[in-house]
Amino acid sequence: MAATPRFRLSQAEASNCLRRMRTESADLAVLEPSQDRAGKGEAGAGAQGLPPGLDDILSELFRVLKPERHLYLFCLPETMFWAKPAAETPGFRFSGIVVWDRTPECDAGRGDRCRYILRFEKGRRGRGRNPIPGLIYEPPVRGDHHRDKPKAVAQALLLHSTAPGDLVVDPLMGSGWIGAAAMELGRDFWGNEPSAEAVEAALRRLRAAGGVLSGQVGGECAETQPAEQLSFPFAETR
Repeated sequence: MAATPRFRLSQAEASNCLRRMRTESADLAVLEPSQDRAGKGEAGAGAQGLPPGLDDILSELFRVLKPERHLYLFCLPETMFWAKPAAETPGFRFSGIVVWDRTPECDAGRGDRCRYILRFEKGRRGRGRNPIPGLIYEPPVRGDHHRDKPKAVAQALLLHSTAPGDLVVDPLMGSGWIGAAAMELGRDFWGNEPSAEAVEAALRRLRAAGGVLSGQVGGECAETQPAEQLSFPFAETR
């Protein structure tokens, strides 16, 4: 009988949370930086319009990811050519692009018809467990958070790069759309988001998807939290 998938959620700054995780403890990393400032030239954006702090997050993801595993990095068209070298700097190896076509629901006049999902490897992963399409044609889902995505996108990534019982890490999870797909497919999940509202939405979503919360929800990545309590495998649910 398959084990019930479990999840842990935190509300903190992404790179700080990742620093509390055990080295080479994750089977898949997914990262979708905030698109609000990236590539828009707004105050607070990092070099070349990338979100601030992205380099630190990518470095920590490289550390916590197991060898021969994947990172999926979501990008806008105007940031993908800067995001690629940013991920390669800590050691990830670029291995392909998945295009998510959001037509017809998205507004073509905004220039965001497509999202580009860059796939990277830590080491040499080789072929995934299931084929992954180069183009995913799915309209966006209008849910309780602006980062909601159709289930088919998350499932395609997870089925290609993970097996049941694997741990999926998403340090900027939005309302937990990747985590919900992980629960439905029998994967464990650790997610973080600075927004309290998004964390609450993720908690509801992951429970509805059949997951069991491990530990407490909140700022578990504070320095007062023992590192072993943040590591996986999970502690017993309290």
